[in-house]
Amino acid sequence: MFADDLIIFSKASPPTLHLIKNALHEFHDTAGLKANMDESQIVLGGWPTKLHDQCLQMMGFTKSPLPSKYLGVPTTSSRLTKIECTGLVEKIMAKIRFWGTRNISFAGWAVLINSVVFGIFNC
Repeated sequence: MFADDLIIFSKASPPTLHLIKNALHEFHDTAGLKANMDESQIVLGGWPTKLHDQCLQMMGFTKSPLPSKYLGVPTTSSRLTKIECTGLVEKIMAKIRFWGTRNISFAGWAVLINSVVFGIFNC
């Protein structure tokens, strides 16, 4: 979970997905916050197409292909490669270059770079 983003791992079975859907509805009723169905996705792998269709219909999410991305970074069970991090590094460098034309002290640069690196995940 990061800020207002969340990944839920579960078994692709209707009873399990029913519990997750009920938990999301209960969270909505309690906190007043609701999942954005346009941005919510489900990743299914290794199951029959019939079960995929049933899960998609039950949850109402769009299907995400594998490999999927979370916060712009591919989700993988192994270490990320340089190629997989290229997009993220390019975003960070673009923001730093934009501020490169400003007259900022060394301490200002340190704060700026820190805020860019930690704030990039919100983009």
